[in-house]
Amino acid sequence: RGSGFPLNDQTIITNHPNLIGCNMAWRRSALACFPRLDTSFAAAAHDRILAFRAYLAGPILLIDMPLVMRRRHPLQAHVLSFAEPGFEGQFGWNLANLAHFEAMRRDLDTALTCNLITADRHAALAEILSASVQHATREIVNAYNRHTNAGLHVAWVDRETIIRLRGG
Repeated sequence: RGSGFPLNDQTIITNHPNLIGCNMAWRRSALACFPRLDTSFAAAAHDRILAFRAYLAGPILLIDMPLVMRRRHPLQAHVLSFAEPGFEGQFGWNLANLAHFEAMRRDLDTALTCNLITADRHAALAEILSASVQHATREIVNAYNRHTNAGLHVAWVDRETIIRLRGG
């Protein structure tokens, strides 16, 4: 059996490596205060945003064993979108992180409005989010510079093109 351990503010925002859907379960009522996730955003960020919302609603524990089997395959969104050979995915992951942090900021304000958190807790979490945004922004610029210096270009392509280029 896995053991549970509490997550802290920094860990929930910066994303613990085991904070994935197969390790999560919570009551729907814990998330009732929050609006439905935007469908264009939900596919890429639901694990992270739903965990943050649950954290705002009350303490959570991370169980270090899967609750269900996790399916891994080469066409997963994060594999397709963020595989940057030789660059550890820093551009793509940090760009995604900026979108996550923006959603967290909105949820933080919602949690304050719903009286799930105090003004002091809101301020503390907002400070961590702000520092995380600054870090991700610096990493995007650094990754862009590394790519450019290596003769590579950041480009946006659709899923089918990525699959075709990878021989899938």
